[in-house]
Amino acid sequence: MPVLAALRRRWASVSLTARLTTWYVGLLALMLIGVGTMVYVSLGRVATAGTVLVAEQTSNQIRQQLEAALTAHQVLAVAAQALFDSQGPPPGAVASVADVTGSVVAGTSGSSVALQTVRSEGMDAVRAGSANWIAVNADAGGDGPVVISVSPIVDPFTGSLTGFAQVSVAVAQSELVVRTAGLLLAASTGVVLLLAVLVGPWVTRLG
Repeated sequence: MPVLAALRRRWASVSLTARLTTWYVGLLALMLIGVGTMVYVSLGRVATAGTVLVAEQTSNQIRQQLEAALTAHQVLAVAAQALFDSQGPPPGAVASVADVTGSVVAGTSGSSVALQTVRSEGMDAVRAGSANWIAVNADAGGDGPVVISVSPIVDPFTGSLTGFAQVSVAVAQSELVVRTAGLLLAASTGVVLLLAVLVGPWVTRLG
């Protein structure tokens, strides 16, 4: 092909220094892109795992506090709302408490909306014996995906299920951190390659 032949002639006319520089800059670019991709994917997994851990720990903490309140003969709905009013969930999270029938009796702002689509699945899993139910809901609304954790609240006197502690944590914050890290990695790769292009010919001539 004429274009390919022209490229070959052009490459043949390039100096040895330029050829060597092109080769090792290309290899460096491939290596940096590969390493950067692995780091980016790993960061995404770590960020998601961190969000899952926050949701699980928060729902378990609510469960423990409410079971302690039930031990003091407090009403679930009253104790739960007092808990939410005194100390809210972590930033980016919303929480609610449902009774044994699944009716929300207390919650932070927006919790009934954020958990509506998966609440029945979580309750069914907990009723079946699961100590904790966790899922990622990709259709939670305008805030993007959320990690949702549902924990059982057990009556300390009878040992029977008396309610559910539900917590959802937006994935958006962790995704923002990962995207920022990705941009920094891309910028760093670009700077390294630019320096290699500028310094490469000089280093090759010295060699």
